[in-house]
Amino acid sequence: LSNEIAMPALLRASARLQAEEEPDPTHLLLASRMEDDPGAARAWIERALALAPDDAWAHYALAHREARDGDWVEAGRRLQRALAIDPGHIPARRLETM
Repeated sequence: LSNEIAMPALLRASARLQAEEEPDPTHLLLASRMEDDPGAARAWIERALALAPDDAWAHYALAHREARDGDWVEAGRRLQRALAIDPGHIPARRLETM
C-alpha cells in the first residue's frame, strides 16, 4: 500500500523537476496533468501558453481545466482556440461534445 501512495507523489515530483529544468510546453503540460492542486495545474498550463501561445494542446489543457472547475463558458472559448489551431485535435473534439 505504501508504494501505491508514494508512486503518484514521486511521479508528480519528477514531472515538476523536468518542467523546471527543461521548461518546454510538453514538460509543462505533463507537470500540469500530474498536479493534484488545481491552481498549480493552471500555473503550469499558463507557463506553457506563455512559451507557445499557438499550441493546441496547451489551449486544450486549459479548456479541460476550466471544464473540471465547472466554467463551461471559458472551457468552450479555450476549445474554440484549440480547434482553430488544429481542427483535427481529437481530444478537443471529444471535450467539445460534452
